[in-house]
Amino acid sequence: MTVKSSLAAKRKRATMRQDGADTILRSSIKNKTASRPAVKRVLVVDIGDIGDPAVGGQPSTALAGPGPDDIAYLIYTSGTTGTPKGVAIPHRNVTRLLESLGADLELAGQVWTQCHSLAFDFSVWETWGALLYGGRLVVVPDSVVRSAEDLHAVLVREQVSMLSQTPSAFYALQSVDALQPELGGQLNLEAVVFGGEALEPQRLRTWLDDHPGSPRLINMYGITETTVHASFREIVAGDVDRVCARPNRRQHRIQFFQRLRRNSGQFAAKIGETVDSKDANSAPVGQNRKPVAGKCRDVA
Repeated sequence: MTVKSSLAAKRKRATMRQDGADTILRSSIKNKTASRPAVKRVLVVDIGDIGDPAVGGQPSTALAGPGPDDIAYLIYTSGTTGTPKGVAIPHRNVTRLLESLGADLELAGQVWTQCHSLAFDFSVWETWGALLYGGRLVVVPDSVVRSAEDLHAVLVREQVSMLSQTPSAFYALQSVDALQPELGGQLNLEAVVFGGEALEPQRLRTWLDDHPGSPRLINMYGITETTVHASFREIVAGDVDRVCARPNRRQHRIQFFQRLRRNSGQFAAKIGETVDSKDANSAPVGQNRKPVAGKCRDVA
């Protein structure tokens, strides 16, 4: 479980108590006392202190390898729609997500950026998309992430081919790119994946005009409980004239109502379980096809 250090102390204490964590592993910082949550009986280990004798006295028996249904990570929701809650995601969900998109987005051998906090599940997509497909992961410092100009330069220097962005961050990057056409011409992007917030396609007109045909602009929709992304929509030039080009809500309704009918009106799925859609606009897991403009498909 990743806890963002910038969270309020009250939020960190509540998180630690709720999940019963007994160990905190953190990077070395100047003010160690200020960053320690006020939780009793918790062992705090600084990465810089790994050679400390106290650490050497801890059990070192290797853990058994994880199974598909073992928990891969625990991430807390943002709390924007209510009280933050912890969501446990198994390994199976992460590999399934990447398998469903591997061929369609040609993930093998790509150069990815890791721009998002490890406490935000967008980072799961960024990190494991690179590592599980033999790619290269460029870990971008927070100071660079916050500067659209610096990030643009990194994309060119590192020849990044797979970029994941929230729409608001990309709008700023787009503005910088428009002011530096020569540098923008040196980009090697093959796909930009949007997530985390609603996308306004009409605001992408400048980018689509300056970069016709490449990179692909992919609008993903999903929540923490569905493992980062749950739908796929490729944005094309015709979308900028539409009021809305978000994933089709009807698809998600069909997805759940079909499951209800199959179970004679009783919803048998567990909380957090992914339910496959049989709608014509979706593709079964492991099958990939070129998305059609104006349609989206389930990728969970």
